[in-house]
Amino acid sequence: MRVHVIAVPYDSGNYNLRMGAGPERFLHSGVDSRLRDCGYDVYIDCIEASGSFRAEIKTSFELYRKLAEQVSLAYHSDIFPLVLSENCGSCLGTVAGIDPIQLGIIWFDSHGDLNIPETTESDFWTGWDWQQRPVFAGGRW
Repeated sequence: MRVHVIAVPYDSGNYNLRMGAGPERFLHSGVDSRLRDCGYDVYIDCIEASGSFRAEIKTSFELYRKLAEQVSLAYHSDIFPLVLSENCGSCLGTVAGIDPIQLGIIWFDSHGDLNIPETTESDFWTGWDWQQRPVFAGGRW
């Protein structure tokens, strides 16, 4: 089986910062060697934004478009696309590159989705389970 590892090392349009450092850590720790040791043919690409000016939304959607192209190319070449990405938004590029009838996703997420304001240690907003919490109003929960 052939595997195309596609890294998107950006967070909020910024290269290799915060969560964007995750994909390259996987690459530097030898994810490709481990896959090869399991008998897979591995190809690695790193998606990069063009230009020097970074605007979060513009840069993110440029990256997602490029990701969709890489995922589609792998998918239509019978190569398994393994996406190492910066944050949840890259699902747009991943899903856009695959036939929706054949779509299957395994999502590994590193932040605590089950945290509540009283238990989070990072105060990272998307780490809170908003579906279980009342709407923020007047400075109190």
